[in-house]
Amino acid sequence: MTVARAVGGPVVRGAVADAAWVVASLERFYGALALPPPDPFRAYVWDVLSVQTTVARRDAAWQALQRARALTPDGLWRVPRRTFDEIVAHAGPYHEQRSAALLATVERFRRDPALPVRLRGPIRVARRAAATLPRVGVDGAHRLLLFGGGHRIAPIHPEAARFWLRLAGPPALPHPRRLRREFEAVLPREVGDFARAVTYLRHHAAQTCTNEPHCGVCPLRARCARVGLSAPPDATPGVSVE
Repeated sequence: MTVARAVGGPVVRGAVADAAWVVASLERFYGALALPPPDPFRAYVWDVLSVQTTVARRDAAWQALQRARALTPDGLWRVPRRTFDEIVAHAGPYHEQRSAALLATVERFRRDPALPVRLRGPIRVARRAAATLPRVGVDGAHRLLLFGGGHRIAPIHPEAARFWLRLAGPPALPHPRRLRREFEAVLPREVGDFARAVTYLRHHAAQTCTNEPHCGVCPLRARCARVGLSAPPDATPGVSVE
């Protein structure tokens, strides 16, 4: 197993030590992927529309919001409820959950016009600001801080953790903080490149390295620790983002 240590960082295991190869391989395999917009409110809306759905459905809902000029807090608030429901329905299942999340958060942004400034401010201020948003868990807050706030922080969703552990080979005691340190140690330093890398890793975890992984078509299989060990499908017990 390849092992490397980033300067001042944790020991990094397996193929993830060559993160540039991992990301480049995924870019060639999937082609261009859209990143969330670099604006706190729009990044949040994009995230809500992206959960548990397909790229095509997310894009359909997003384009409908664009046509309705509803990609600002005030713009979304003014959309008639029937139109709002029709737009959210484009995103597919979990309509009620998406609607509730969007309505609660648009009100929060409207009541606090300085919220986007704090989310883009110093990381401690940004973390506290993200914590005030309703219906935003740990992983969701980290996604908002990265894509909407421009902070170099890795969201560790269970799917992404599962993929990372399969690729590198699991440590004795997998822990979300350790995984986050590994992500941040090997991925690009520039925030835009970091966000693009995270987007490809998360997309691969959701599309190919699923609970029952499609190893036969995976572009990383030649250097994947799980494939090398011929391990059975795993659920990486003990890894949680909470």
